[in-house]
Amino acid sequence: MRNTRLARIFLFLVLNQCNLPSLNKSDLQTISEIQSILCLTGSQTCNSNLNSLTISYSTSSFSFLTGQGISDIVPETQGSPTEFSISPKIVSGLRFNSSNGIISGTPNQVITNQNYTITASNLSESQAATITITTQIPPACANATIVLGSGTNIDPFQICSPDQLQSMLTHHIVNPNSYYELQQDLDLSSIANFDPIGTSVNPFNGVFNGNNHTLFNLRVDYPAITSVGLFGEASGGLTTIIQNVRLRDAWVRGLSRVGNLVGNSDNQIKNILSYDGYSRSESDSVGGLIGRNSGVAVVYNSGFTGRVEAVTDHAGGIIGYSFGADEMKKCFSIANVSGVDSIGGLIGRQVQIIIEDSYAQGFVTGSSYVGGISGRSQFASASITNSYSAVVVSPGAIQGGLVSSITPAVINSYYDSDITTQSDNDTRGQPRTTNQLKCPIEPNDTCAGIGIFDTWDPTIWDFGDNTSYPKLKWQQNL
Repeated sequence: MRNTRLARIFLFLVLNQCNLPSLNKSDLQTISEIQSILCLTGSQTCNSNLNSLTISYSTSSFSFLTGQGISDIVPETQGSPTEFSISPKIVSGLRFNSSNGIISGTPNQVITNQNYTITASNLSESQAATITITTQIPPACANATIVLGSGTNIDPFQICSPDQLQSMLTHHIVNPNSYYELQQDLDLSSIANFDPIGTSVNPFNGVFNGNNHTLFNLRVDYPAITSVGLFGEASGGLTTIIQNVRLRDAWVRGLSRVGNLVGNSDNQIKNILSYDGYSRSESDSVGGLIGRNSGVAVVYNSGFTGRVEAVTDHAGGIIGYSFGADEMKKCFSIANVSGVDSIGGLIGRQVQIIIEDSYAQGFVTGSSYVGGISGRSQFASASITNSYSAVVVSPGAIQGGLVSSITPAVINSYYDSDITTQSDNDTRGQPRTTNQLKCPIEPNDTCAGIGIFDTWDPTIWDFGDNTSYPKLKWQQNL
């Protein structure tokens, strides 16, 4: 029956000398075009809106709390759209699905009445709808002191207000080796000058889990004090862990050993992000996240965007100065970093530390030992593997596109020779053009015209779409 009906339609079109729809299209597209032709010839009565593309949402205005997952925003459509786009880029933490127009996720940025245009398209037309999104930081709990939890792994102390977070300054001293857990996003602007948690006399030791919540508007301003950050001093080796914390618009200044997250550390740092941060040392050792690492400290899956300044030496996008059996893996920095000696996009001075699967973008400025990833790398146990720099490196006494000086050879790591202003091609890293770094969509992609990314792990790296630098896979969840 179906074949007979289609045959009759075909004969009708031939007898009426109509242009046939292309046969290189889907059944749905072909049937839609046949319906349109029949409507135009008057052979059937048609609703003019039957095949029109439309898109709408249940409401035009949405309000969400940061740090809390939203119910999916699902568009209502007709006319079989095949792709969707949004402008401007959706607020940080939310995700837009270009195949179905659904918005989901957990916002971690504050916006007010931001208009977004969502466009639905198919091969013949497109239609748009506009929605407005507002996000706010949730109100803090009323308690100024920590009242919930016992400090164990299964029952950690719970933090739900700025005052409770600040109370950790003394609370951790009488509760050593305890577990703390952040329960919600917090606006720290109510504390004019936050006192760093942990000092050289009473360093923080224990576990702090941010649960991927965001601390907004941290301000720490102690230009005459050493070890300054959200945490001042943290110790205890690998049993002390600071993890799953996000910072936004943090502003931190100290004398030395300064970072948005921690001033001086010899412990585990994992899954930390600081957006639009600022770190400044009035002397030396300043990083976007960590001023100084030592001992067996490790930094994994962490990133920083913003500005880092040292009046003297050792400034880096993630760490200012690191020495000991340290590791930095799967980290990134997009920052402007400046100082005098040992200035790097990721780390100012690395002594023994291993850097793997990491990258830096931005600008680094200094007088000597200036590098796109590391300002200066020392001792044979130090290394840089499967990493890249797309950083503008200022001229200095000793400088390099990836690292200015290193004892061992760099392994399968590159710098963008088009933008770094450097031309070194030796054991300090391999120069590649912007196109060679951006065009591959898989390891050893022939588009580069030369071997590149051949040992890079595609489960760690997202090589993009021919127009962007590689990023880390874990960034897809931001």
